[in-house]
Amino acid sequence: MIKPGSRALLAAGLAAALAARLAFVAHFYRHPANILDVGYYTTIAAALVERGEFGAEPGIPTLETSPGYPLFIAALYLLFGVSPLAALLANAALGTATAALLYFLGKALFSPRVGMLSLWCWALYPYAIYYSGWTYRETLATFLVTALVSCVLAWQRSPRPLWIVLGAFAGSWLALTNPVALLLVALLPLSLLAVYGVQRLWRPALAYYALAALLYLPWPIRNYRSFGSPVIGNIHGGINLFQGLTVPPQYLGLPEEGRILTSYPEYRDALSKIAAHDYLAAQKVLLSGCRRIIAENPVAYIKGSLYRLYKLWRPWPYQRSYSHDYRAVLWASLLSDGWIIPLAALGLCLFRARLRELAPIYWGLLLWTIAYALVFVVIRFRLPVMGLMVLMAMASLDRAAGLIPRVKQR
Repeated sequence: MIKPGSRALLAAGLAAALAARLAFVAHFYRHPANILDVGYYTTIAAALVERGEFGAEPGIPTLETSPGYPLFIAALYLLFGVSPLAALLANAALGTATAALLYFLGKALFSPRVGMLSLWCWALYPYAIYYSGWTYRETLATFLVTALVSCVLAWQRSPRPLWIVLGAFAGSWLALTNPVALLLVALLPLSLLAVYGVQRLWRPALAYYALAALLYLPWPIRNYRSFGSPVIGNIHGGINLFQGLTVPPQYLGLPEEGRILTSYPEYRDALSKIAAHDYLAAQKVLLSGCRRIIAENPVAYIKGSLYRLYKLWRPWPYQRSYSHDYRAVLWASLLSDGWIIPLAALGLCLFRARLRELAPIYWGLLLWTIAYALVFVVIRFRLPVMGLMVLMAMASLDRAAGLIPRVKQR
């Protein structure tokens, strides 16, 4: 009988994760129409390699995206040549590495069985496989979120400088990949305060923040030199917030969305400024419009934030124009998120007695949810923390099935 912690089962799970992603990449890559440069990531990566410029157009710097994912792709291009296939193959490797991290997290926090269940669940998780075939930043962000939480939990169990260094690198690169993650990167280490207190925590926390800031600083410095302002994110923060404030949820992703947005003079003005590469002026116009809308109806903003919270964790997607048949997308969601999300919620309740020990997981999920609830949500945005949800769902499944007779204590 194969034991839950056996190397054979572990190797088989990692092989399954990699094979599933490579198969989808191969299937997807056969159709050139599918290879879209989402967010200009691959275009900017090619520009970095060929011209040493962070911008889609020669000689024109951009603020339309953050540098984390383009820099990652550019490094791949330097090693393997300029081809989107390199990014997609790296996505397959990152997804497999995330599965490995979930195995070790589950094994350390619960049991080898939970670790193995988490690995196999992530190996076959439809959305993780699907997004490995696109040059979205979510696959990289998922790995970095899981790595950051792993480092914080590892330091909690074994306070070594290595975990601080790795955690600072994962956190800074996560924030450079997705500025919305700044809230999580900044506050996640504070989840250990309840366990260790300020007296013991302040030195490693200071080291983490100093190193993470040092790694992050080149981006705002570049923006100051290019645009005269140390912007810490990108132009899409203002765009997404304005979109979330003005477009009713039932019209998001439909043709009506564009008509509603362009009916606002601030949005039209911002688009013209973006077209002229005047990003700071565009951001100023958008944020001014956002402040006006919130001030005029703060109750509507609160209701919208609560709805975005619901939307982020809704197990099935809305009926929109997808690249695949909606019924297939719906069933894939119901057969995965339809049980993973409720089981994870159950797990967060079942293991609340271990809140002090599992605080980085609870904080990670909470901070990610708050950040997006306040701004803008599409279901894809939850993928970076779905690994944590899978972990809690598998712990819940194992516990509910009576396979953990006694909660493992520290």
